[in-house]
Amino acid sequence: MRSCSRCNLTETKTITALGHSYGNWIVTVQATCTQGGSREKVCSNCNHKIVETLNPLGHNWSDWVITQQPTCTSEGNRSKTCSRCNEIDSEKIMPLGHNWSDWVITQQPTCTSEGNRSKTCSRCNEIDSEKIMPLGHNWSDWVITQAETCTTSGSKKRTCSRCSLVETKTISPHPHNLTYDYGATTDQILAYRYECLQCGWVSAEHAWNNTAWNEYYAHFNQSGCQVGFKLCEKRYPKCLECGQIFTDLPPGWACAIFD
Repeated sequence: MRSCSRCNLTETKTITALGHSYGNWIVTVQATCTQGGSREKVCSNCNHKIVETLNPLGHNWSDWVITQQPTCTSEGNRSKTCSRCNEIDSEKIMPLGHNWSDWVITQQPTCTSEGNRSKTCSRCNEIDSEKIMPLGHNWSDWVITQAETCTTSGSKKRTCSRCSLVETKTISPHPHNLTYDYGATTDQILAYRYECLQCGWVSAEHAWNNTAWNEYYAHFNQSGCQVGFKLCEKRYPKCLECGQIFTDLPPGWACAIFD
């Protein structure tokens, strides 16, 4: 403000604030790798301060350095060091595992005995081995050496192409080929009968052919039938191959026509 010396009038004016005039930032607490710091700047006009927090710097790690080499079966170790605070960080290295070679057969298997094979680790020279199962026989097809019949056994064989072993088996007799129409003999026939082809007349069953024939002949003379007749024999079955008669089986009829 100002005053007049003659009349004492006073005049007042507002003066604009100067504003702060801050200096450069000054670090008051140094930040570390794991803890924050702070800095400040001061106004030269009024000494007002501005304070800021500084973030932690974080570690400045070196490259990893292997302190213990891993092996095929055991762990290793590696570490790295901070260039600012010398803190050391370490971690395990997993086992490498074996570096196996291809399998090598050390003993060949046979048809009936086991073999063996092994493989070797190129890092630690450990050897792993395992059994090889027997191959089993490589059989040929069966060859009949003696054919069976309905009454006698036969035989067959096969050969292993690897070890030449021969296996032989018995062939059981095949079933009889039974029929009522083959090679009748008196010990096969139980009864006879005749049938008239013209009128269908049938005689009784008779143990003797002559008796049955006489009955038919009497019918022939009395009836006047002229076409012909059928002779039927009640027989036990008989094998076509060996001729054996089977009296323990039910008999059947075999007939022949005569016209």
